[in-house]
Amino acid sequence: MRDELKFIADAIFAAQKIVLFTHISLDGDSLGSSGALALVLENMKKEVFILTETSVPGALEFLPVQHLIVTELPEGFVPELSIALDCGDRERFADREKIFDSASVTANIDHHRTNIGYAQLNCVDKNKSSTSELVYEMIKDMNVEITKDVAKCIYVGLATDTGGFRHANTNSDTHLCASELLKYGLNIAPLSQDIFVYSSESMIKLQARALASLELYYDKKLAIVTVTQQDFEECGAARSETEGFADFGRALPSVLASVSMREFEKNKIKISMRSKGLYNVAKIAQIFGGGGHINAAGCSIDDTFENAKAKIIKAFEAI
Repeated sequence: MRDELKFIADAIFAAQKIVLFTHISLDGDSLGSSGALALVLENMKKEVFILTETSVPGALEFLPVQHLIVTELPEGFVPELSIALDCGDRERFADREKIFDSASVTANIDHHRTNIGYAQLNCVDKNKSSTSELVYEMIKDMNVEITKDVAKCIYVGLATDTGGFRHANTNSDTHLCASELLKYGLNIAPLSQDIFVYSSESMIKLQARALASLELYYDKKLAIVTVTQQDFEECGAARSETEGFADFGRALPSVLASVSMREFEKNKIKISMRSKGLYNVAKIAQIFGGGGHINAAGCSIDDTFENAKAKIIKAFEAI
């Protein structure tokens, strides 16, 4: 085990009360990595919670960790160890930052290249496909039981963050990890249905709104789709039901960068970006205090929808 993960594993063995932190706008890797680790800690007889900002989106409800997920800790519960998973920076905690810092020891496991190492113990590996792959590396070397449910959580994180093993972050180690996980008895056909096919009526309606909003800029190299507060309300959709919207524009051959803009609250716009090849959207996200990877990044802009959109279009002029 590499030193960075060993230090975190040692902290896990030493602690009894542990809280795992996911990032805002839950996705498969954030919940997959935290879910796998939570199940391992539960089997180790630790007191463990996954503290999320919001309830779990319907597309991820099939993960076998619902009993460990809370949006508020039990009264009087003070963590000895806080572990952030897949959180590129502290902004990804939203209102949970004070709880993260309340632990005697804080740890950070992530694969985002813009992560600066904000905890006492940090393991950030930008070469890993996902945070789930890092968690799998750690728990394998901890000599703890890896159950079928643990393997399922890791596989979901692996599969979603690589776009079904299609994105540039997929490499030979990624496939080796997936191969090992299949040995735990995963049934890939129904699991793939849960990961990639699931949808709800509200999500489909919201997707239609987003696709109808598609606009192209810079000779059709930049695509932007938008979802407003009104769209959410009229479709009866939750904010979590916009996962994957940033990929819509990337389906067009001419598009090199694709952006989704979602208005969760008035004058609070969430931006997700995807790109092809060497077009570095992480640099764009960093302009607005965000971060991520070369081909997948995000940020937030506190401004009117129109102003935020103009700022994003202007920022892309550089690439």
